[in-house]
Amino acid sequence: MITHLWISTVILLLAMLAARFLPLTARTRYGVLVCGLFKFAIPAVTLTFKSPIVLPIRVLNGTMPLGPLMPAPVSHWPLVLQIAWIAPAAAIATAWLIAHRRMVASALKGSRPASPREQNALASVRRQLHLRRSVEVVRSSVCEAPAVVRVIRPIIILPDGGCDSLDDGELESLLRHECAHVARADNAIALAEAAIIATFWFHPLLWIAQRAIASAREQACDEAAAGTPEAIDTYMSALSKICRAILAPRLAGVSCMASAHLEERLDHLMRYQSLRNRALSHRIVLAFSALLVVGATLGSGLKAIESSSKTTPFTLYADARPSDEPKTLTFVGNIVEVATGRSFANPEVKFPRGVPASMRTSTSDGVNKLDFQVEIHDAGDTVTATMSVFKNGTLLQESNYETIIGKPRNYTGKPISLNLHDADVKDVLRMFGQLTGTKINYSETLQGKVTINVHDMPWDQAFEAILRMQHLSWKMEGDTITIRQSQ
Repeated sequence: MITHLWISTVILLLAMLAARFLPLTARTRYGVLVCGLFKFAIPAVTLTFKSPIVLPIRVLNGTMPLGPLMPAPVSHWPLVLQIAWIAPAAAIATAWLIAHRRMVASALKGSRPASPREQNALASVRRQLHLRRSVEVVRSSVCEAPAVVRVIRPIIILPDGGCDSLDDGELESLLRHECAHVARADNAIALAEAAIIATFWFHPLLWIAQRAIASAREQACDEAAAGTPEAIDTYMSALSKICRAILAPRLAGVSCMASAHLEERLDHLMRYQSLRNRALSHRIVLAFSALLVVGATLGSGLKAIESSSKTTPFTLYADARPSDEPKTLTFVGNIVEVATGRSFANPEVKFPRGVPASMRTSTSDGVNKLDFQVEIHDAGDTVTATMSVFKNGTLLQESNYETIIGKPRNYTGKPISLNLHDADVKDVLRMFGQLTGTKINYSETLQGKVTINVHDMPWDQAFEAILRMQHLSWKMEGDTITIRQSQ
């Protein structure tokens, strides 16, 4: 989530800088800003396409002394943080929804049919804009400026008597502005914006972007209403007349002509012709913005896939053998940090054949909390294990392992205790030979480091565990043990 917020913040900030400093028309600025805002609704899914690492543990397994796993401590902070996030988001969304419904209900309750002149002007504008959607027009004493309400079956609300002073050209220019909102689905997009802002209510940049988007939305419809120099004069005249009333408040899902500052909009209209001549291509800019959002989403996901597929900070050494009890298996293992050889967990479980088993334990490296979870499945002749490692609650590693089920083995050696860290394998073999009085033959080219920590384990069991970790096998010939590389 943190990564998603950072990436989305950068994308939105770039969109706001582009809208502020690049020569863009209002509809292009609006599209760029909406793309930047909607990035917050498109998080990168980093786990869906991730391929877990599969390692053949049959050449790595080694039996280790193990203890029971302690259940991970339960923390209530994640739930507290979720409530602290969701409660304000729900309150903001509810407040907006109630205000929107009340405003629409109030406007429509006191509405009456528009005059024949206004209905004819609307029909003419719909033909000019090739608008096929059904749009109604009514008058209301509540609205002080023209507005469009509803996403489905939109209605244009005109101020009661406010348009009587406009001539036919000015009336059509105002209705062209409102029909542009309908054609562009501005109310639906505004509701989606409100949902995103309610969800990320704690992010100040989103509230700033919302104001910029609202301003660009009105200016974009102003551009649609005034496409020629002559139309600009007509529309500016109508805008000055209709917006002398008090500016209406902005509400999500309601496109109101008076929701942006009149002086700012008039200034944009006066500069529109010269801006349109030097503005960057609308399609190219929007295509680049969309590609940037998609690229950032996929890029963040691919990065996570790459890092998780190449980084294996921990490995699992394990062994599975039939238990003393009938139709049961004993799975034992050792979770070791690859870089240091440090043992972090010693999972052990006895489970019935054919029944999955799971284990979980938690520890700390002094700075971070580490959670280890091992899921075990009996696959007939083999046992498969999936080890998941979580660092501070975030998935760090997920690896799959497989080991052949060994035969029951009775170890008869005298118990020994070992605590070795990165010891030379040849020194360890010589030590075993001295402790047991057994001659051990091995190649002088043999190399490897041994890390093991056992207590009161039969020496032949510890010896076998070390050999398996080093990919070695052994054969007893009289009083001599011969060490070979495993095939």
